[in-house]
Amino acid sequence: MILRLSQNKKLFITKQTHTDFEKSKNEHFNLYNHLRNEFKGKNEYGSSLNYLNNINKKIENLSNYLELNVFQNMELIDNVSEEFKRTHF
Repeated sequence: MILRLSQNKKLFITKQTHTDFEKSKNEHFNLYNHLRNEFKGKNEYGSSLNYLNNINKKIENLSNYLELNVFQNMELIDNVSEEFKRTHF
């Protein structure tokens, strides 16, 4: 019972972190669109757009990393659970 509770808690924390980053990514995307429209036709547009594109790429990479991390943690938890069952039952 303690192992299962521990597993669920770890999995919840991982999923929550992923959800928080998805929310941040969506907020960034909205800001990106707002600033892109704000700078249209101005001289600063090119450098600002490059800056925003770089930030957007970093957020996408982080989001992909977190998604992969969720699956790795789920697999790890499953492996620990199987090992526990095998050694204790």
